[in-house]
Amino acid sequence: MKRYPMDRYLAYNILTGFAPHPTDEVLAVSTNMSGQVNIWIYKENSNPRRITTFVDERAVPISWSPDGERLLFNVDDKGNEIWQFYLYSSREGWFRELILEDDIVHYTSRYCWGWDNKSLIYFANRDDPTRFDLYLHDITSGEGKLIWNGFGGYQVAYWYFPDKIVIQDIRSHEDTNLYLLDLSKEEVSDLTPHEGEAVFQPLAPYRNGFFLASDLNREYRYLAYYDLERRVMKALWAGDYDVEFAAIGKETFLFSVNVESYSRLYIMDLHTKATQRIYVPEGVVEDIQSAGAQDKYYIQMSTPYRPSEIYLCNYNTDEFKRVVDVFYGDIPKSDMARPRIEYYKSFDGRSIHTIIYKPRGQGPFPVVIYLHGGPQSQSRPRYSPLTQYLVSRGVAVAMPNFRGSTGFGKTFRNLINRDWGGGELKDVEYLIKYLSRKKWVDKDRIGVVGGSFGGFLTLSCVTRLPDLWRVAVEWFGPSNLVTFTRSVPPYWKRYMKKWVGDPDDPEDLKMLEERSPITYVDNIRVPMMIVQGARDIRVVKEESEQIVDKLREKGIEVEYILYEDEGHGFTKEKNNKDAVKKTVDFLLRHLLQ
Repeated sequence: MKRYPMDRYLAYNILTGFAPHPTDEVLAVSTNMSGQVNIWIYKENSNPRRITTFVDERAVPISWSPDGERLLFNVDDKGNEIWQFYLYSSREGWFRELILEDDIVHYTSRYCWGWDNKSLIYFANRDDPTRFDLYLHDITSGEGKLIWNGFGGYQVAYWYFPDKIVIQDIRSHEDTNLYLLDLSKEEVSDLTPHEGEAVFQPLAPYRNGFFLASDLNREYRYLAYYDLERRVMKALWAGDYDVEFAAIGKETFLFSVNVESYSRLYIMDLHTKATQRIYVPEGVVEDIQSAGAQDKYYIQMSTPYRPSEIYLCNYNTDEFKRVVDVFYGDIPKSDMARPRIEYYKSFDGRSIHTIIYKPRGQGPFPVVIYLHGGPQSQSRPRYSPLTQYLVSRGVAVAMPNFRGSTGFGKTFRNLINRDWGGGELKDVEYLIKYLSRKKWVDKDRIGVVGGSFGGFLTLSCVTRLPDLWRVAVEWFGPSNLVTFTRSVPPYWKRYMKKWVGDPDDPEDLKMLEERSPITYVDNIRVPMMIVQGARDIRVVKEESEQIVDKLREKGIEVEYILYEDEGHGFTKEKNNKDAVKKTVDFLLRHLLQ
């Protein structure tokens, strides 16, 4: 395997979203090509054209109006996630502020436009910081009105029909419900009453109803169709894996499924409902959108060897080509590490899916355990400059999908609820036992790294399994579950008791204290790097600084990197590259000695 400098692995633009034009083969794409996340217009056989001018703000496209005249997009400031609305006019070639309100969060779905090309719907926590209500806005007159009071926490609205809006109430990761808002009658009806927990995820409108993914009465999310006239949901396609993304064309419906962390694409004939697989490069689909009223689809996906990019899939011509290329480092696939899937048994006999990247040769090699965030997320075979660079320098990387991870059934995913620092920590412990039996692993040189929930789990590892590690790097993870649950955004309060615990309940308070890494901080004896964004509203900087202060008091080596102009995850190119470089340097300095 040929070695390349770290800068070449990082030589790509991060793509954070896109919106296809409804009539022309044009894409609005958000990428940090300018150093910050701005919106660019991509058109075939021409250079991309930047249409926003932000330096500190992040701009992400939502959708074009049905006539293609205007593009609605969201903007926040330095990663603070207090989203505001802007509007770009293709006729004027410029953008303007649409809805800006300090300290109020605004969001909507891509199905936000009315049929008149001037009305749109959105949610905002204007009247109550814990609750998002639904508003109707006229972009011409600037007038708006409240049309529905939310339940608290998140809801998502899909304006599928001229006088009807489908509303998804997100009660938790495991449980959602759908309602129908009839604008003509000003009535709301329950579409999916159910007992227990089930997910109902709208995908696309069709005829007198809509396609959706659901796990009602099943372990995995299947493809279904909801008939609004009959108020009946019918399953169309199911397997032992989750349906994820989808889009509808003229005669076909394209959807992706998650099979052992890789994505598969299937296309369904809308008339016969016959389904067949489409073979594309191995990787991870991150979004699918249709290209107007055609059987052409734009697919955002990453592979182990290329970062997230956009591809055009034309079902009628069997064409599959990359239309947004962001990887100017252009390292050959042959010089990259290929991931492999392994399973190991954890403490209770459950099989834990793990992605392993191994250097070429016999070893023994140091190993970095990479812990994903969420926790209801998943390690998947996406391109990772950190991983590929470490492997090229002789360090293996293992990414466990511990309990709580998505993609392995809802029973497995739900095991993390109210058990942070419990079973998933044992899953990591048993991964170390599994790896230590392999001849190619140097069990005395194992590091751990993770961000967000993965940061919490990293801190749990070094405080409660202190003898296993040589080095640790933690990115913006909670260190104290009591202060964390009390400092999250107000609209998260609805979820905290079920996800983590209630600090105002005496029994929960005791559990949160027992599971908090800060409680065991005196056990840390490995060098640590801690990375944080000062404007993070999910995991505030005090969560990191509690640990940093304690380690400095103890005289433990700790490097603390605080980015004053970032939130939860980094939007500026220079900050992201700086954080990855420093993380890699810190790991290698302690693992290769």
